[in-house]
Amino acid sequence: MLPCYFIKPDASDAPRKTLLCTGGYDGTCEELFFSIAGGALERGYNVLTFDGPGQGGALVTQKLPMRPDCEKVVTPVVDYLLTRPDVDSARIALYGGSFGGYRAACGGVRASACLRVLRMLLCLTQPI
Repeated sequence: MLPCYFIKPDASDAPRKTLLCTGGYDGTCEELFFSIAGGALERGYNVLTFDGPGQGGALVTQKLPMRPDCEKVVTPVVDYLLTRPDVDSARIALYGGSFGGYRAACGGVRASACLRVLRMLLCLTQPI
């Protein structure tokens, strides 16, 4: 189980558009609240932030190293969102910042579950 936070804009259980967020190589799911989640919540999105292998709690607490097959990380997270009645499965977006942009792009493009549900993919990376 990966460290994550699911945050709703209010106490309603109505299905909402949802932003799935992953951060950079040395980032944590907690810091995504301040950089991305707060703005998404103000706009009525649910937000799920998570630490993938090699990041934050997944690395420090669980000793999970970075892995190249990002789709094997992103797919189960999307599958989890699809089980929630407060998530509109037709309106899930995936955001990745810094190295998370690479992970989001690779994971989102390769993951068959994502191809069915993701409507938007936002990737922010540093120019090489």
